[in-house]
Amino acid sequence: MHKKPIYTIPLIEARIRKAMKEQKTYSKPMDIAISLAAGAYYSFLIARDALSDGKVSRYEMTREKHKKYVVLPEYYVMITSAELTRKYLRELRLTRATIEGESTEDDLTDLMDKVENIRNDKPTMIKKMKKDVE
Repeated sequence: MHKKPIYTIPLIEARIRKAMKEQKTYSKPMDIAISLAAGAYYSFLIARDALSDGKVSRYEMTREKHKKYVVLPEYYVMITSAELTRKYLRELRLTRATIEGESTEDDLTDLMDKVENIRNDKPTMIKKMKKDVE
Protein backbone atom coordinates (compact mmCIF):
# COMPACT_ATOMS: atom_id res chain seq x y z
CA MET A 1 0.00 0.00 0.00
CA HIS A 2 1.30 3.43 -0.92
CA LYS A 3 1.25 6.46 1.30
CA LYS A 4 -1.31 9.13 0.56
CA PRO A 5 0.04 12.52 -0.63
CA ILE A 6 -0.13 15.34 1.89
CA TYR A 7 -1.92 17.49 -0.66
CA THR A 8 -5.61 17.17 -1.37
CA ILE A 9 -7.43 18.33 -4.48
CA PRO A 10 -9.16 21.23 -2.65
CA LEU A 11 -5.80 22.35 -1.22
CA ILE A 12 -4.19 22.25 -4.69
CA GLU A 13 -7.14 24.19 -6.12
CA ALA A 14 -6.75 26.81 -3.40
CA ARG A 15 -3.03 27.20 -4.14
CA ILE A 16 -3.73 27.61 -7.87
CA ARG A 17 -6.43 30.21 -7.17
CA LYS A 18 -4.07 32.08 -4.84
CA ALA A 19 -1.34 32.18 -7.50
CA MET A 20 -3.83 33.41 -10.09
CA LYS A 21 -5.20 36.09 -7.75
CA GLU A 22 -1.65 37.30 -7.11
CA GLN A 23 -1.23 37.66 -10.88
CA LYS A 24 -4.70 39.23 -11.16
CA THR A 25 -5.77 36.57 -13.70
CA TYR A 26 -8.40 34.73 -11.65
CA SER A 27 -12.09 34.75 -12.48
CA LYS A 28 -14.89 32.42 -11.36
CA PRO A 29 -15.40 30.78 -14.79
CA MET A 30 -11.85 29.41 -14.56
CA ASP A 31 -12.83 27.09 -11.71
CA ILE A 32 -13.39 24.17 -14.08
CA ALA A 33 -9.89 24.48 -15.54
CA ILE A 34 -8.49 24.91 -12.03
CA SER A 35 -10.26 21.72 -10.94
CA LEU A 36 -8.87 19.82 -13.95
CA ALA A 37 -5.34 21.07 -13.23
CA ALA A 38 -5.63 20.13 -9.55
CA GLY A 39 -6.94 16.65 -10.39
CA ALA A 40 -4.16 16.01 -12.88
CA TYR A 41 -1.54 17.19 -10.40
CA TYR A 42 -3.03 15.02 -7.65
CA SER A 43 -2.88 11.99 -9.97
CA PHE A 44 0.75 12.83 -10.67
CA LEU A 45 1.52 12.94 -6.93
CA ILE A 46 -0.13 9.57 -6.29
CA ALA A 47 1.71 7.91 -9.19
CA ARG A 48 5.00 9.54 -8.17
CA ASP A 49 4.64 8.26 -4.63
CA ALA A 50 3.82 4.77 -5.94
CA LEU A 51 7.15 4.83 -7.77
CA SER A 52 9.12 6.23 -4.84
CA ASP A 53 11.15 3.03 -4.53
CA GLY A 54 12.79 3.87 -7.86
CA LYS A 55 11.50 0.87 -9.78
CA VAL A 56 9.64 1.68 -12.97
CA SER A 57 9.59 -1.77 -14.52
CA ARG A 58 9.21 -5.45 -13.72
CA TYR A 59 9.46 -8.84 -15.37
CA GLU A 60 6.39 -10.83 -16.31
CA MET A 61 6.12 -14.33 -17.68
CA THR A 62 4.63 -14.82 -21.14
CA ARG A 63 2.44 -17.76 -22.16
CA GLU A 64 5.53 -19.42 -23.53
CA LYS A 65 7.21 -19.09 -20.11
CA HIS A 66 9.66 -16.40 -21.23
CA LYS A 67 10.53 -13.40 -19.11
CA LYS A 68 9.17 -10.15 -20.49
CA TYR A 69 10.29 -6.72 -19.31
CA VAL A 70 7.33 -4.32 -18.83
CA VAL A 71 7.01 -0.78 -17.60
CA LEU A 72 4.77 -0.30 -14.57
CA PRO A 73 1.35 1.26 -15.27
CA GLU A 74 2.02 3.81 -12.52
CA TYR A 75 4.88 5.18 -14.61
CA TYR A 76 2.57 5.81 -17.56
CA VAL A 77 0.03 7.46 -15.26
CA MET A 78 2.76 9.70 -13.82
CA ILE A 79 4.02 10.76 -17.26
CA THR A 80 0.51 11.38 -18.61
CA SER A 81 -0.54 13.29 -15.50
CA ALA A 82 2.58 15.43 -15.60
CA GLU A 83 1.90 16.39 -19.21
CA LEU A 84 -1.77 17.13 -18.49
CA THR A 85 -0.82 19.23 -15.48
CA ARG A 86 1.62 21.23 -17.57
CA LYS A 87 -1.03 21.84 -20.25
CA TYR A 88 -3.71 22.88 -17.76
CA LEU A 89 -1.36 25.22 -15.90
CA ARG A 90 -0.28 26.77 -19.20
CA GLU A 91 -3.95 27.29 -20.10
CA LEU A 92 -4.34 29.08 -16.77
CA ARG A 93 -1.22 31.13 -17.57
CA LEU A 94 0.66 29.66 -14.64
CA THR A 95 4.04 29.01 -16.16
CA ARG A 96 7.44 29.56 -14.67
CA ALA A 97 7.82 32.73 -16.73
CA THR A 98 4.57 34.27 -15.49
CA ILE A 99 5.16 33.30 -11.88
CA GLU A 100 8.67 34.80 -11.96
CA GLY A 101 7.24 37.97 -13.48
CA GLU A 102 8.91 37.65 -16.86
CA SER A 103 7.25 38.77 -20.04
CA THR A 104 4.81 36.29 -21.52
CA GLU A 105 5.50 37.47 -25.05
CA ASP A 106 7.28 35.09 -27.31
CA ASP A 107 10.07 35.68 -29.81
CA LEU A 108 7.67 35.97 -32.76
CA THR A 109 5.74 38.78 -31.05
CA ASP A 110 9.01 40.61 -30.35
CA LEU A 111 10.05 40.24 -33.99
CA MET A 112 6.69 41.51 -35.25
CA ASP A 113 6.92 44.55 -32.94
CA LYS A 114 10.38 45.36 -34.27
CA VAL A 115 9.21 45.04 -37.87
CA GLU A 116 6.21 47.32 -37.23
CA ASN A 117 8.40 49.94 -35.56
CA ILE A 118 10.77 50.38 -38.51
CA ARG A 119 10.64 54.02 -39.59
CA ASN A 120 13.30 54.06 -42.32
CA ASP A 121 12.19 54.23 -45.93
CA LYS A 122 15.50 52.80 -47.04
CA PRO A 123 16.29 49.14 -46.32
CA THR A 124 19.23 48.45 -44.04
CA MET A 125 21.79 45.83 -45.01
CA ILE A 126 22.54 43.39 -42.25
CA LYS A 127 25.53 41.81 -44.00
CA LYS A 128 28.00 44.15 -45.65
CA MET A 129 28.59 43.60 -49.32
CA LYS A 130 32.11 42.95 -50.58
CA LYS A 131 32.38 46.40 -52.17
CA ASP A 132 31.29 48.06 -48.88
CA VAL A 133 34.07 46.33 -46.91
CA GLU A 134 36.95 47.69 -49.01
